[in-house]
Amino acid sequence: MQFLEELGQLIGIAAERKRTVRALRESEEKYRTLVESAGESIASIDENGVFLFMNATGAERLGGKPEDYVGKTMWDVSSRAHADRQISSIHKVMEKGDGMTFTSLTELQGQLRWHTTTIEPLRAGGGRTAGVMVIARDIHDMRLAEEELARYRERMAYTERLASLGTLSATAGQNAAAGKCPAQLASGDHFDRGRSQSVEVDRRRQK
Repeated sequence: MQFLEELGQLIGIAAERKRTVRALRESEEKYRTLVESAGESIASIDENGVFLFMNATGAERLGGKPEDYVGKTMWDVSSRAHADRQISSIHKVMEKGDGMTFTSLTELQGQLRWHTTTIEPLRAGGGRTAGVMVIARDIHDMRLAEEELARYRERMAYTERLASLGTLSATAGQNAAAGKCPAQLASGDHFDRGRSQSVEVDRRRQK
């Protein structure tokens, strides 16, 4: 009887473990689907700059597949100067334990592209920061479009200023052609009133 009870407990434990493993696999699958469909480069990197994980989007932008880069360092995929700047940001996040987000030019396959990058610490046992998660969003085309729009607005403002100056110049030219100087234009109404008063005085004298 005791044997059957112990057997039942073992079966129950095995069944619970099976359900736990299945739940973990489902959770992992959902996480992987989310990471791969995000449309952003996502990678986990340790304190030495070694890639522990990279999604397909990130690998594709580097010109390969995820398995081509896991185990490699940032210096293997970009210039030394660029990798040095990246590892400096990673170390800051790991030391402070706080994430950061910034926009900068990122080197990909020898070309510089604008990215908005978020770096978040990855916690290990005991709350120790074991690495970081890097999420990079390519905003290069949007950044270029914004810069082009800004240049277009500047050109339009400059054109409007020229048009305004042109209108003033045209008005001055017309007045000059009519033989009117600025002083006459400014006091023309005064001259008209003075002339009317002189005519009135002459009429009174004649009477």
